[in-house]
Amino acid sequence: LQQADTLVFPVRVPALGAAKYSISKGDEGPFEAVSVSPAGLSNSKVQVKIDQATGAICSLRLQGLNSDFATNGDDVGLNDFFYVSGREPKDPQRNDRVTVTVMEEGPLLGKLAITCKAPGCKTLLRYISIRAGSPQVMITNILDRENVYEQEGLHFAYDFNVTDGTVRMETPWAVVRPELDQLAGACKNYFTVQRWVDASNAAFGITLATPDAPLIEIGSITNDPRSSVGWIKTLPPSTRVYSYVMNNYWETNYKASQPGKTSFNYALLPHGAFDQAAATRFGMEQG
Repeated sequence: LQQADTLVFPVRVPALGAAKYSISKGDEGPFEAVSVSPAGLSNSKVQVKIDQATGAICSLRLQGLNSDFATNGDDVGLNDFFYVSGREPKDPQRNDRVTVTVMEEGPLLGKLAITCKAPGCKTLLRYISIRAGSPQVMITNILDRENVYEQEGLHFAYDFNVTDGTVRMETPWAVVRPELDQLAGACKNYFTVQRWVDASNAAFGITLATPDAPLIEIGSITNDPRSSVGWIKTLPPSTRVYSYVMNNYWETNYKASQPGKTSFNYALLPHGAFDQAAATRFGMEQG
């Protein structure tokens, strides 16, 4: 978890523009600081709390909105790890109890490292960070995988608490609502996302950017039609999204195991009413 000493400063660069900065001795500029502890992070825009048992985000609040995006009535949080041993997803395994370490304690950047053992992994390391004055929550998950040859699937859940919410996802040249915008017979066991998926109602919502993991599932772990899930013909409405990061179910032309370290980056943006242009801009900003 060690990292070299770094200098962090805010940068403002216009679109299609450039800016030049120099380093000199002086006072810190004015900005609203980040507050950091092992329990969570906060700034003037968002408050993030970490479940000390699972390492998932158990509370995410946007300033001025009387709602918690991470409280949806059960024990599934945001960025919550689930491991399926075999093909049957009925009883997915969770990670072991976590250790939370403060990596950056502000005032401009707050960052937590969350480490644990996890099924199929030597270690699971999750970084959660926020910046001063920004509502974005940045996430990096690093899986150090065992050499597993048995069939398995790995997932990170995002159980968004958005009452009467509609899920939308960006695909190439379109924004699609699962079930509502699909042709008869289309695949509903999993979906391929271009840059982002969003859960919103008429008043507010949250956008998840997923630049490294394009496969998602809606509602539950439904990826494998050869399990008891079967081929899904009708997908019930849900604002729970699973990022489907790894499996070795596909036997042809795929490696039988996936050992070593692999990282997956995500970003969360809680917001007011859904704005497709803003969601697309946010997704593109994540690379």
